[in-house]
Amino acid sequence: MNIRRVFFAVASLSVVIVLLALLLQPAAPAPGAVGQAAPPFHAVTLAGETRSLDDYRGQVVLLNVWATWCPPCLQEMPSMQALHAELSGRGLRIVAVSVDDPGSERVIADFVRDQKLTFDILHDPASAILEQYRMTGLPETFLISRDGRILLRRYVADWMAPENRAAVEAAL
Repeated sequence: MNIRRVFFAVASLSVVIVLLALLLQPAAPAPGAVGQAAPPFHAVTLAGETRSLDDYRGQVVLLNVWATWCPPCLQEMPSMQALHAELSGRGLRIVAVSVDDPGSERVIADFVRDQKLTFDILHDPASAILEQYRMTGLPETFLISRDGRILLRRYVADWMAPENRAAVEAAL
């Protein structure tokens, strides 16, 4: 009987140790987290050409995910255009990926024309980027370094505000 008790005690203690070890392991950072490599994505230009994050490798990228039906996205676009006008000559690439439904290319093109946007506009009709970057809402923007790491993650932002502009300039 004592051997059974010892065996049961040792087995129980082993299970507790294994469970504790599993619980105390640091969780792997989620894709899209600051400090992590930016997840790859694919989207198409309004002309139908496929683009990916690899096309922007070696550049500082402000990756914005948005939709034409999103009021906060409308609010954010003018400051992104102003930032683009001021910093594109220093190497900033703004890439705005629309997650509007398939077949919305004309709506997106009209939006871009009406807003007078001159930075890169892409369309991800499957909205795959939302999962790839573990997004929780729109708009959401990621500042990606030249080596492909996420430096900053913001929701609705005024990109000309001093703290946001300073973060972008520091990456350049």
